[in-house]
Amino acid sequence: MTRHTSIIPFGVSIKAIRNGAPAARDKHVAALLERVEKANLPPLHEMPASEARAEFERRAARLELKAEVIEEYEDMVVYKKNGQQINLRLYHGVGCGDGALIFYVHGGGWVFGGIEGYDRLCRRFANRIRLPIVSIEYSLAPEYPAPAALEDLACVIDARASLARQAGVHTEKWAMMGDSAGGNLIAASLLELGSKDRPDQQILIYPATDLSRTAPSRTKFAEGYLLDAEMMDWFSHHYIGDGDATDPQISPMRHAQLEMSPPTLMVTAGLDPLRDEGIEYAAALNQVGVRVDHLHCPDMLHGFLSMPLALPQALTATNDIADYIRTSLS
Repeated sequence: MTRHTSIIPFGVSIKAIRNGAPAARDKHVAALLERVEKANLPPLHEMPASEARAEFERRAARLELKAEVIEEYEDMVVYKKNGQQINLRLYHGVGCGDGALIFYVHGGGWVFGGIEGYDRLCRRFANRIRLPIVSIEYSLAPEYPAPAALEDLACVIDARASLARQAGVHTEKWAMMGDSAGGNLIAASLLELGSKDRPDQQILIYPATDLSRTAPSRTKFAEGYLLDAEMMDWFSHHYIGDGDATDPQISPMRHAQLEMSPPTLMVTAGLDPLRDEGIEYAAALNQVGVRVDHLHCPDMLHGFLSMPLALPQALTATNDIADYIRTSLS
C-alpha cells in the first residue's frame, strides 16, 4: 500500500505554507510543553558540558519508545590520520536490501548525542528504509570545537567504499541524513566534495544552517518550545570556539557554491527556532538549481522525530521520510 506523504517539491511546499491557515496547536505538543513547564527542570546550559550530556540523555530517553528489533547491528571504527578512532554502528533493518549505503549524523547541538542516544531512531529508520545505515559518533564540543566534527565526517566519507563492502552494499549509491547539528555538518561537509564524490542525496532534518545571524523564527520561538535561545547560544558558543560564525564550514548558508549540494530532502518543523533557516537554505539551494523536496510539519517542535512516545506524529513523519529515501535510492 502506498502511504500518504506530505513530501512535495520545495516551491509547491512554500506556496502551501504561505496560503494555508495557521496550524492548530497539536494536543500532544501542548501536553508535552505543559509537562516540561511543570517539571521546572534546571536549564542544561547552566551545567558543565559533561553533566549536561548525561542529563540530556536522561530526559531524551523519557520521550522515546522501546528499541525496535532489527535484523542485526555491528559496531565498527575508522581511524583518523593521527590514529584516533571514530566509532560507528552499522544497522541492517528487517528485510534490508543492498542497493545503497546511508550515513546518519546525529544532532545534539554539536555538544550532546552519540550512537547510543540515537540508537532507537536509527533502528526505526533501518526497519523502514530497509537499506544499511551507518551511525557516526563524531567529536563533540567544547572539548573538540569546529572543525573537529567536520574532519571526522570527511574521514568517514573517505572510507565509504570500504564501509559499503562491509555493509554488503554492491552499488556506488550513498546518502547522508541527519538532524539539527547533524544536518549542519552534512550540508557543510558535502559542499566540499567534488562532483564525482557527491552522494545521491542529502536529508537535512531541521538543520542549523546559519549561526551568524538571528532568523525571525529564532526570536519567535526563543522561549517555551524546548530549544530556547539561551540553549542555542550555548551550543553555538561551544561549537564555534575561536572560529568565525560567518565561515561557510560553520554556516553553510554562506557558502559561495551552493550548487555543489546534492539533491536534498529538507524537513522542517513549524514551532522550531531553526525553522526559517531550514526553509531559507532550501530556497537558496532551489534557486541555484539543486533539486529540493520538502516535508514541513507545521505543528511540531524541534527534535520531534526523537520524541515518539510523547508526539505520535513523529512516527508518521519517520515513515514518510523512509519511504521517500527508499524510493529515491532504488
